[in-house]
Amino acid sequence: MDSISLFVPINPTTDKGLNKLLVSLDVDNRVNELSETNNDLTKDFYIFEDELRPVSPYNYSIINQQNISYYASTANPLSTMRQYVMEIDTTELYNSPFKKHIMFLI
Repeated sequence: MDSISLFVPINPTTDKGLNKLLVSLDVDNRVNELSETNNDLTKDFYIFEDELRPVSPYNYSIINQQNISYYASTANPLSTMRQYVMEIDTTELYNSPFKKHIMFLI
């Protein structure tokens, strides 16, 4: 009887959503056991997106007026309070002098 701990890194761009962890022990049947049926375990788990998505104006929108309101929504409404950053710019590379950097808590 023993324990093992593993650190499994999560890639935030590809690992969101439903995931499956599959653990198999004694796959070559080298250990003589009374029952071989308990050597596999499958566990489904969900990785929520903790990012902010623009609601209005829409992503990549072109706005031709001033003093507009910005709205965003989190994909995980059950998340605890988090700090988010929203960046808005007139260029695709976010390097113009008009770039806006807004931080807020949700």
